[in-house]
This record gives sequence, C-alpha cells and structure tokens, in this order.
Amino acid sequence: MLKAIFLAAASTLGLCCLAHADIIAQLDNASLTGAPGDTLIFDVTLTNTSTTDQVWLNGIGSTASSPFLDIDTSPFDVNAPLFLDPLAISGPFELFDITIAPGTADGGYIGSFVSILGGADGGTGSAFDDLVDVNFDVNVSSSSTSAVPEPATFGLMLAASLVPCLAALRRRTRDI
Repeated sequence: MLKAIFLAAASTLGLCCLAHADIIAQLDNASLTGAPGDTLIFDVTLTNTSTTDQVWLNGIGSTASSPFLDIDTSPFDVNAPLFLDPLAISGPFELFDITIAPGTADGGYIGSFVSILGGADGGTGSAFDDLVDVNFDVNVSSSSTSAVPEPATFGLMLAASLVPCLAALRRRTRDI
C-alpha cells in the first residue's frame, strides 16, 4: 500500500520514468538544449522503493529519436553504484551524455529513452531485466549559447578589469 502511494505521488510530481522492479529514476532535467557539436550531460537520482530487496544495476540500453543524437552510456558504468539496498537513494550522478552531430537541424527531438538493466538476483549481478526506462528530450538550437562564462573566463575578465585600476592607484601613490 505504501509503495502504491509512493508511486502515485511520484507520477503526480511528473517523474520522467516508467518504473519496473521497485526502481524510480528521476533526471535532474529531462529536456536539455544545445547546439550542433555540443555534448549534453544527463544526471539522474535512483531510488529503490523495495523494503526488502537489494537491486543490482548491471547495465544500460538506449534508443535515440534521431540518428543525429549520439548517446554515450559509459558514464553509467563509471558513476552508478553496483546495487541499491532496500529504500536506498543514489545520486544525482551522470547517467549518460548526448552529443549533437554537426549539421543537425534545429528542433525538438522527443521520444528518446535509456533503460537501466539489472534485478534482484541474489548478488550475482547477472540479471538484465528492464528496471526503469528514463525518457528524455533534446532541443537543438544553432543559436544556443552559454549566458554564464566558465569560471576561468570569468577570472580572466575580473583580472583584466582590475589592471587599469591598479595602474591608476600606483600612479596616484607615486605622485604623493
């Protein structure tokens, strides 16, 4: 009963995933925008809603809605825990990346998903059941640019703006 209430609440909150085998996955942002050539990073939080079963996370499969979207699932292998204990939450961690191919037309690419595979297999790590499907969308905009500079760029801009101030201050102290 508690599990049914939890799953109903999760679907009401708009989680982006279909749950199987007591696993809920929520992307930090299920719809990202980038320009051709960009790599978009999708982060996820996984929850095991079972009160009794440990669930092993053994792999990931993927389907993109466009041949112009290259899905890299290797971040799952590096970042995902081997298993989730009962009622455990893991994340957020990088689940997969999407690289938008150069020349991709502007628009929304909807209907892509990755499947997290595994199961409660007694600790052998050999189950590859479909635990949860994580749906995501990619929006391509050739004019998308980052509004916030990277930290190194911001530091250089700050240093460059301080140089004239320091020169004026030094000149002023010499005159006194």
